[in-house]
Amino acid sequence: MGYRALEEMRKKNVSRYQADGPRVPAPAGYRRLQGGKSRPVCSLEREAVAFLRESCEDLGFDPGGSRGSLDDLDGTSTRQGQIPYNMEKDIDRLCLENAVHRFLETGIAEDAFDVYFCYLEMFVGNYGESRKMIEMLAEFESNAGSLLMKHRDHYSHSVYVFLIGLAIYHSNPDFRRQYGAFYGFSQEGRENRAACHFLKYWGMAALFHDIGYPFELPAEQVKSYFGNSGGNKPYMVYRNVDEYVDITGDSPDSGFWQSLLLGGDKFQPKSLDEILAHNMAYRLEKKYGDYEDYRNYQQSHPDAGYREYLTREVLSCRPSNPEKFGNFMDHAYFSAVLLFKELLEVLGPEQMTECAMEYMDVLTAILLHNSLYKFSITNYKSSYNQGRQFDVSTHPLAFLLMLCDELQCWDRASYGQNSRNEVHAMDCELEFHEKGVSATYVFDQGLKAKAGRTDTKGTYRKLVTPDAGHPVFLADIEKIVHINEPGTLQLTVGTAFGPNNRLRKKYLSNSNFLHLYHFAVALNGRYTYMGAEEQVEDARLEADFQKLSLEYKLSNINQAKKFAGHLDAIGCFYTDRPVAYGLVTAFTPQDLEIIGPREHLRWLAEKQSMGWSYGEKQPKAIREQTRTHELMMQEGVPVNAQTAKVHYEELPDEEKDKDIEPMNSMLKLIEKYDGLRIYQKQI
Repeated sequence: MGYRALEEMRKKNVSRYQADGPRVPAPAGYRRLQGGKSRPVCSLEREAVAFLRESCEDLGFDPGGSRGSLDDLDGTSTRQGQIPYNMEKDIDRLCLENAVHRFLETGIAEDAFDVYFCYLEMFVGNYGESRKMIEMLAEFESNAGSLLMKHRDHYSHSVYVFLIGLAIYHSNPDFRRQYGAFYGFSQEGRENRAACHFLKYWGMAALFHDIGYPFELPAEQVKSYFGNSGGNKPYMVYRNVDEYVDITGDSPDSGFWQSLLLGGDKFQPKSLDEILAHNMAYRLEKKYGDYEDYRNYQQSHPDAGYREYLTREVLSCRPSNPEKFGNFMDHAYFSAVLLFKELLEVLGPEQMTECAMEYMDVLTAILLHNSLYKFSITNYKSSYNQGRQFDVSTHPLAFLLMLCDELQCWDRASYGQNSRNEVHAMDCELEFHEKGVSATYVFDQGLKAKAGRTDTKGTYRKLVTPDAGHPVFLADIEKIVHINEPGTLQLTVGTAFGPNNRLRKKYLSNSNFLHLYHFAVALNGRYTYMGAEEQVEDARLEADFQKLSLEYKLSNINQAKKFAGHLDAIGCFYTDRPVAYGLVTAFTPQDLEIIGPREHLRWLAEKQSMGWSYGEKQPKAIREQTRTHELMMQEGVPVNAQTAKVHYEELPDEEKDKDIEPMNSMLKLIEKYDGLRIYQKQI
């Protein structure tokens, strides 16, 4: 027995989002510009969204029993046991799709947050257990990056990298074939399983490949203090790392650690370094096992194998002996170690063992994406590397991460002192086709004169300076990964200038890092405890929040994100800095008359984008199963500021209160969780 809600939602998705030629029609409530016009959807968005919609259907489904039927309601909506399990999983996928839409419209960290949140909730456990990894990255970059000579964003960058990989997978049949063969999905009829597998493990590699940057930043700050010069200047190293990666304790047992070793060679590892080195050697030794540095190591260690060399001379030296690597502290090493520790804590040994190959490939891909492959596995600029560039067949996740990490060099906030003066691409027009990718990097036309100077540094210079007939940018990528030869992925790059039409909305409101998760938890408590949430312990509020489906968690998050815009509309802002403006302690009735319709518009647009429509009032469980709501507008009425305001004015007072009361709660929450205050723009 099927269930009507999911079928109806799929029909709406097809009619509303289905690709039509080179463009995707604008989803209701989102893809709108000033003046009400829809912008063309870029190739990156088209391919990434099509991958999620077309290739990952049945993502996370339970194929057995009746969990896709109304006979068995064990899925979660506002609470557990309201909808079919498989319906919940399909809604989760739509949540991720909409998060991708929002991020590609703005590129800002707050919308990157949604993509991270969806991924962690869908594939790891819950955001609350793992949020420190990405919150720390955003916090460190925004506060410490300005002290460096060169540094650019890695938080939104990682989401872009993730989406480029999805687009390549969806558009390139050769990559799909090689990925499927590598992980045993080459049989006909397993394409859907391969795509879902790719989404999980590519997402993990791409989204978390830079979480170790907080370790690199302090080392780079010390170098910047001394003008980035070498010689006899002090430099920073990390101690106690050996103890941190030691695995000789009692838990987990030795059998677990051995289960993480790929291939047939089993031994008793003593450190995480040994495990990572073994798995890198398993993938790379055949192709790179005669590198000169390894041969030199063997002269003094005649019996040393490739695995021992990687352990002793590469991994264990990176945090404690950066002088061996050009005084460079490799964040990729710390990213891999941190992610392993997090996965073990959240997933536990049993889940890690079940998918040991995939998790180990994620970690080694992260290890290889930066300097380790370029200078320790090989020297990518030397004659040794000619003909040995990294192949898809060697390690698909590592290949793709190296490629996408190099391609994504646009729309990255510049924090470093020199980086802010360089000319970097503000956008990139990507076209994905079955043979490869064409990338045109777009620069602000206002910087055209500066970009043309020979002394100007940045992305533009690398894209116009030739190297053996190619731009330096493309030539460097070709030295790293095996592309642009018969039977390989084809990549072309170019440049263009255009108007600075990035659509980001800037508000006066600011904080070092707005803890959206905390606000969302508290806002949900406001609905649950009706104003008495301040007397409820934080742990209980979070437990209540975790009982919600991903859809409703995101709804609370998006309500918190819109708060800055609501404040802007009434002439207010929040900040953690002391300013000479009047402090706001409560919203006036006039303020709420402005905020109410705006919040109602947000709710309507959000519901419509998630496949909801108008329906007569029903019990909550039936409402969730049919995805109809009595407070939605009638079918065919456009959702915009004008229609939402009219609709809002027609609501009963108790329904209006649902839009405005949480705003007063935010006055207290914002101070509690981020030390902020709200001020009026005029005294």
